[in-house]
Amino acid sequence: MSQKKLVERRQIENVLKEKDLQLTDLVDENTCVKVGLLAGAKLLFTGTLFNKEKQYEIFLKLIKVETAEILSVTKLKIDKLLGVMVKK
Repeated sequence: MSQKKLVERRQIENVLKEKDLQLTDLVDENTCVKVGLLAGAKLLFTGTLFNKEKQYEIFLKLIKVETAEILSVTKLKIDKLLGVMVKK
């Protein structure tokens, strides 16, 4: 059976903008902190997504922009078939 997904144009545009950003040097964690300072941000989330066989794993960091101190690290697992799983 064929599955079809409906995607809003705005979502596609956001994905393309993100892809363009990833091709620059601005996605490095240290550079993100500097950009956060320039933008007046106090906290910054960074994340890494891993595509595993049966699930996605997301590692999130909460960073205090002023000092680059890592305040929290969280791992989230998302089952590809069922949705959000228990986070550790």
